[in-house]
Amino acid sequence: MSGEITHSVMDRLVPMRVSSFFATHRFRPTLLLTVAMVALTALAIALGNWQRHRADEKSAAAALASAADRAAPLDLAAADSDAAAVLYRIVHGVGEFDAAHGVLIDNKVHGGRPGYDVVTPFRLAPGNRYVLVDRGWVAQGPTRKVLP
Repeated sequence: MSGEITHSVMDRLVPMRVSSFFATHRFRPTLLLTVAMVALTALAIALGNWQRHRADEKSAAAALASAADRAAPLDLAAADSDAAAVLYRIVHGVGEFDAAHGVLIDNKVHGGRPGYDVVTPFRLAPGNRYVLVDRGWVAQGPTRKVLP
């Protein structure tokens, strides 16, 4: 090896022709294309802002639920009727269920099986105050005419 380079990289490059389309055409956006791109950009920015605000709302709700989990159970008989005060809270109440006025919420699937959510009014004692209690899910009967 004498240290000479007999062929350089430049010698091995093959000249290429530029595609005839790009050689003969220039990009000239029309007014319609420009307006459409500005509108799409504005839409993308708006959706990004919406998504960020939605994430903030979910974080706030998760923090509220976490704080409510750590709080002591709330006695419903002593609580006021402000729904925000009992949101995500564990509650305690004495009374009885009013099964005659309960409802089945249809089209609830659990584990791939059709069924119902059961919501029943609960009358607090003493007094005549009611709260709705979601008592969970029950499977659908053999036919839709047979209710659980």
